[in-house]
Amino acid sequence: MVAFDVNIDNPAVPQVEQSDHELARLALDLAVKDNGTSFNAGYAYVAGFAPLDRRNEVWQGFKKANPGVVEKAQFGAVNATTALSTSDQAKAVLRANSDISVVFAPYDEFARGVKLAATELGVADKVKIYSADVSTADIQEIVAEGSPWVATVATNPAVVGAAAIRTAAKLVAGEAVDHNLIIKPTLLTQAGLRSAGVTTIEELATKVPAFNESDVATAPWIPTVK
Repeated sequence: MVAFDVNIDNPAVPQVEQSDHELARLALDLAVKDNGTSFNAGYAYVAGFAPLDRRNEVWQGFKKANPGVVEKAQFGAVNATTALSTSDQAKAVLRANSDISVVFAPYDEFARGVKLAATELGVADKVKIYSADVSTADIQEIVAEGSPWVATVATNPAVVGAAAIRTAAKLVAGEAVDHNLIIKPTLLTQAGLRSAGVTTIEELATKVPAFNESDVATAPWIPTVK
């Protein structure tokens, strides 16, 4: 057995993980670069999900390190209609806090909901959204004209799959593997995606070299089968 993005709490089960701390750090580093160290923020988060909880650890440390960043509201929902539910909450938050200029939404469904809310309220030009994870649908919303979704941080799902399969194969072969296999993410900006002409996840893999830097044949964190 090989686990991905869940806490099995079993030392015999290798854990393949996105570097969730790095995902959050890269997004927040860009938020500071774009907006300075003082801004009012909205934060989309729901506790109890391992990847989100790890990303939340970085957000909490980020606020302590940057006291000029004020979290005006926390919101979010995880259900069968996450984006729509989050959008409803985001609209209420943005109406009540017109001074929010940055939203940290470290899950793409949260970011999609915030984008929908900002667009419907007519404040897409006043809010910048920083997120995590990526899909073709996400890319198309990020590069859309007037989109407030300015960046996301993600790993290549093909690399994640290769890591899990190779780890399982090595276990079958009776070879030792590390318990934690951490896959490093890539920062994907709206400007970069537009410049590269990326509109799908397949184009991302071919047009943005950084997304494929962790090649399965050479990446030291992916176990190889002898």
